Amino acid sequence: MVRPSSLPEIKTGSAYQLDERLAGVPDEPTPKTQWYLAVTGYEQAHVAALLGGNRLVVHRVDLRSWHIRLDDNPLLSAAYIDALRAEYVGLWRRR
Repeated sequence: MVRPSSLPEIKTGSAYQLDERLAGVPDEPTPKTQWYLAVTGYEQAHVAALLGGNRLVVHRVDLRSWHIRLDDNPLLSAAYIDALRAEYVGLWRRR
């Protein structure tokens, strides 16, 4: 069996979401796509959306380019970040 090179995620949306979808992958399918990539072992996915029934928008999501750290969130206090770092160690923290 031949394994495809990326994982597809297909969505539909209204024409009112066009600006949001053209800017990049919106928040709604992002966690689901991240989970699919983590579980399946794929490194990339394509999120496609048919908007308003007549416009197809496709975005490539590369797992290697998603480096989200606690420090990236300006809403978290330094004390909270320090507490999380103390709580999660080893493999759990690296993930």
